Amino acid sequence: MNPRPRPDSRRLHDCLSGGVVGLSSCLTKIMHATRNPAYQDFVLLRAVIAFAILCQAGSAGTTVWDGGGDGTSWSDPLNWVGDPNPVPSNDYDADFQFDATATPTTVSRPSANKIDDIFLKTAGWTINGNSFADGGGIQSLGAGTNTINPVWNQFDNNTWEVGPANTLVMASLYQRNKNINKTGEGMLNITTRIGGYSDGTWGIHIQQGIVRIAAAIPYSSTAGAIYISSPTARLQLLTTNQGAVQSLFGSRIIDEVGNGLQTTVNGAYVEVSSIQPPANLRVLAAEFDPLGDFKVTCSGLDPAKTYNLKRGPDLSTFPETVDTIAQPPADTAVFTDTDPRSDPPFEARAFYFVEEQQP
Repeated sequence: MNPRPRPDSRRLHDCLSGGVVGLSSCLTKIMHATRNPAYQDFVLLRAVIAFAILCQAGSAGTTVWDGGGDGTSWSDPLNWVGDPNPVPSNDYDADFQFDATATPTTVSRPSANKIDDIFLKTAGWTINGNSFADGGGIQSLGAGTNTINPVWNQFDNNTWEVGPANTLVMASLYQRNKNINKTGEGMLNITTRIGGYSDGTWGIHIQQGIVRIAAAIPYSSTAGAIYISSPTARLQLLTTNQGAVQSLFGSRIIDEVGNGLQTTVNGAYVEVSSIQPPANLRVLAAEFDPLGDFKVTCSGLDPAKTYNLKRGPDLSTFPETVDTIAQPPADTAVFTDTDPRSDPPFEARAFYFVEEQQP
């Protein structure tokens, strides 16, 4: 009796071990590898099962904390839903989530592995231990505070969301040359100066809420900048020297709104925000008169208030007040710069801004 023909196991292995491939092409190869049609159904079934296993193993997933093991160790599989290995090889295919599945607690990391994203869906979590060798996006939600104490090495351009009434405390951030978009109305509180590469154009773009940095200068490298990207964005630096902070405008602190930047002292911090133009203020005309004076005609002025016409070399800074109108007699007035080309660097061009004078 002749032995039963067997599929070409080498070709079957080549098809399945090469990674997740198209199902139709994989099955076609297996069909051709089977010399006896009587065994095609068996081989196809085995191939489909193997293909499904490969798909499951190769796809990214979110690992959710349930605290069912020792309740504190990141490396304990029993602390995660489904009891997976939470410390995979150095891949970026793992997202980790902490939510209402378990009571917020302190979680300790044993090794500096790479992850993709971390989701802190509720407040009260503290992550301790070894650094995140590489990390991506962060979400921090819920009324209260979440804390990430290990060094976070940012490996890609990504979004960090800090929700309303939430504070995300980051003990140490090394940003390399990647950009972070900070969204959400909460506060990102970085407790030391940010590290990163010394070349390139990169930084944190504040779309919403507050970024607080416990340093007078945001970055330790010569590159890196904080971008004020919306009228509601605010940056807080640990100093009360407004002049020192204003000297960073245009280089380390960038105005992406175009209204100019302003500073105020908020406790131990200088806060930087976009200048808010008066709601009804409109520029009706801006032109040189025959004498060479530059005149700006505005409407929507409040007769009870005082307004300044300010001049600067770009859209980030307006260091000079060139005209002031106190209590305009009507809602329309003309501001005048009597010497628009007198002082370098304004010989080639100048930018103007009309602001309401604060009391």
